[in-house]
Amino acid sequence: MLVSIVIGEALYLAHRCRRALIASPVVLVGLWAVMTVMPHGSVHLPN
Repeated sequence: MLVSIVIGEALYLAHRCRRALIASPVVLVGLWAVMTVMPHGSVHLPN
């Protein structure tokens, strides 16, 4: 019973935050691309 409630809440939140869930990976990939293209001196992210 509790598991179904948790799953229902997760699906509800995913439905409401669908744009945020889609946008966050895009933002992260964009930031990673900017970091890799622009040299930051001593700051280097592992590829």
